[in-house]
Amino acid sequence: MLAPVTARPLDQPYRTARTVADFTNALGAVRSRIVAAAAEAGRNPATVRLLAVSKTVPEDRIRQAVAAGLVRRGENKVQEARRKSENLADLDVEWAVIGHLQTNKAKDVAAFATEFQALDSLRLAQALDRRLQTP
Repeated sequence: MLAPVTARPLDQPYRTARTVADFTNALGAVRSRIVAAAAEAGRNPATVRLLAVSKTVPEDRIRQAVAAGLVRRGENKVQEARRKSENLADLDVEWAVIGHLQTNKAKDVAAFATEFQALDSLRLAQALDRRLQTP
C-alpha cells in the first residue's frame, strides 16, 4: 500500500517533473489520489488504469517517466505517437491514441497502438478492423 500523501487541491497543478525521482514522487501522489477517489466511489482501485499523456513532451522526459513506472502512454496526434513509439521502441511501453482519427491513419494506429480511445464512427471502426485483420 502506498504511503498517504497530503491532498493537493484540484486547481493546484503538479510541478513539472524533470527527473526520475520527480516522476516517481508525482506518480505516488497521483496513485494515492486514485486510491482515495476509488474508495469514495466504492470502487476497487486496482480496476483504475492510469494513462500518462505525453503530448509535446520530449522523448528524454518520456524515458524518465517510463523508468518511474508510467508505461502506458497516450498521444492525441498519430504522427507524434508513431514517431515516439518508433524512437522509444527499446522500452516496454503500451501506446494509446486518444484523439480524433481520420480513417486514412487507421493503418498507422493499428501498427503500433495497443489502444484507441476515440472511436466515433462505424467507418473508422471498419477501417481499423481491416487493418487489424491484415498481417
